Amino acid sequence: MEANHMGDAGGIQKVKTTDVSKDILDKFWVLSEGKEVKRLRETKNLLTVLKTKQLDHNNLPNKNFPLCGDLQYSLRRLVKGLPSSKKWARVGFATALTQILSEFPEVQIRDVLALIKETLTFTQQESKAEQGNIMFGKVTALMAIIRSRRLDQGCGEETEGVVSSLIQLQGKKSYLQQPCVCGLQILINSVDKVTFTQHILPQLRGELSAGWEGCTPDRLLLAIMAASKRYLVKGGTDRCLVMVGMDRYLVKFGMDRYLVKFGMDRYLVKVGMDRCLGMVGLDFGFG
Repeated sequence: MEANHMGDAGGIQKVKTTDVSKDILDKFWVLSEGKEVKRLRETKNLLTVLKTKQLDHNNLPNKNFPLCGDLQYSLRRLVKGLPSSKKWARVGFATALTQILSEFPEVQIRDVLALIKETLTFTQQESKAEQGNIMFGKVTALMAIIRSRRLDQGCGEETEGVVSSLIQLQGKKSYLQQPCVCGLQILINSVDKVTFTQHILPQLRGELSAGWEGCTPDRLLLAIMAASKRYLVKGGTDRCLVMVGMDRYLVKFGMDRYLVKFGMDRYLVKVGMDRCLGMVGLDFGFG
């Protein structure tokens, strides 16, 4: 028997709490606890129950929705709970969401993005603190998609949506910059070169073309990660040109450890000029 669905939000419907098993409802309380062992154990238990429910749902002769009611409820509950001001609730919910996206290929990423757009929005009625929590929750939801590795499978349109959202969010609050850039780094490293070139690099063009005055450590780091994805050594030499909308992209960073940390120091053509200028010796053009 299918759950009573109350509305449409992409492919993840609203489900009445009365149609969800108590066993699943109780698990969300444990996901909010401060003890990591309990959270991880309950995440595993939640996945086990949902897999059984989804398998039973798949065997139904006539079903209106590809996902069982319990799975749809869980997805909504987890995404809506990410803006929580309770530290461990955010951590527990993010972990569970990541695992569900990883373990259930039936869940479409485009539907998850639609759910994020629907539930993690705010109006001018919320306080600044509440707005900040909502934006942080959105970043956390996008990170869950990235860490689930579902975008590694060539979801071009969905990848563009995630990258675009992260770039937009990093400019909203200073404390969002680091997690957004971290998400972009993970995504750049995990996708293949075709996905990167067609769906990520065009989205990064504004960040990578900011020039000298607009350069920041985060933008430098993105440039290095992007270059490492598409590096090309011509004529047996490392003296290649970085193409990011300028003939030569000089960046002011003052943090040599970034280059060493990501193994890019060996690709530098020049590091000098009182330790603040660097020229990355790679070639990655826009066309």
